Amino acid sequence: MTAPFLQGQFLSDAKQSVPLHVYQLVAHAGIQGAGGAVVTGNMWLGLLEWLAHTTIDVAKVRGKTIFAQD
Repeated sequence: MTAPFLQGQFLSDAKQSVPLHVYQLVAHAGIQGAGGAVVTGNMWLGLLEWLAHTTIDVAKVRGKTIFAQD
């Protein structure tokens, strides 16, 4: 379960619907990546978090992984 300020119900519902809503998924992962960059003070780690989170969420939406593995 994600904190509501990181992913509201709209983003949660939209990124899980078929066909895949890329804009909402990338926006959610971008919020996570920006948070990682702020916390670590490193833009590159933030970008890495953004890419990793996007990849994991795409796999989750497509049924290749489950929430527990996220």
